[in-house]
Amino acid sequence: MRNVVSKPYALLFVIAAACLTSSCSKREPVQAGSTKVDDIPTVAVAQVCTEDLSNGLVLTAEFKPYQEVDVMAKIAGFVKQINVDVGDRVKQGQLLATLEIPEMADDLRRADAAVVRARAEVTRAQDEQRRAESVHSIAHLSFQRISTVAEKKPGLVAQQEIDEAQSRDLVTEAQVAATKSALAAAQEQVNVNSADTQKVKTLMDYTRVTAPFAGVITKRYADTGSMIQAGTASQTQAMPVVKLSENSLLRL
Repeated sequence: MRNVVSKPYALLFVIAAACLTSSCSKREPVQAGSTKVDDIPTVAVAQVCTEDLSNGLVLTAEFKPYQEVDVMAKIAGFVKQINVDVGDRVKQGQLLATLEIPEMADDLRRADAAVVRARAEVTRAQDEQRRAESVHSIAHLSFQRISTVAEKKPGLVAQQEIDEAQSRDLVTEAQVAATKSALAAAQEQVNVNSADTQKVKTLMDYTRVTAPFAGVITKRYADTGSMIQAGTASQTQAMPVVKLSENSLLRL
């Protein structure tokens, strides 16, 4: 009895499967040639090859010394001695030439004499101060004694004598102050004259022309007896002594 009931359901299942199969078989096949030509993308292509990518540039250059300078004299004078020539190698601070300035020696003697005179004035001012202090000490002591007597015994000493003693005390005190000022001025004059002497000595040091750095003498402008002008900014026509080049280090 169960087998008879299940047979109609099996038949329905077979019919449904047949319908589904027939519907799927009705789909149209996809055509490979249906794509349009305009839809195809266009890209750039290049042929692969090997090539040298370096780019060289040839330029004209020149090697120059790292430092090169015309050695000038600080002060004007005659070349007394020159110790180098073209091609000589020198060290920093080496003496290149010596100048002769006769009038500078006179300036130094005059400056030294001024210092001696100023020191003599200091000594004289010290003596004047000691003398003024001694006079003031006596005058002050006399005034104190007279004042003491006048206080103890009024009327014994005339008032004029007291006033004169006080006046001498004040005058001598002012003289002491004046001598102190004179002494200070004399000492300051010594400092001024000493500075002048040192200035002349500094200028005399400039008679020694030395090398500012180590290098080679590439040119010599002056000889013994040549007149050298002071190498200042205003003296554009001043003649150098030598030209010094540092060729151990070059610039390209």
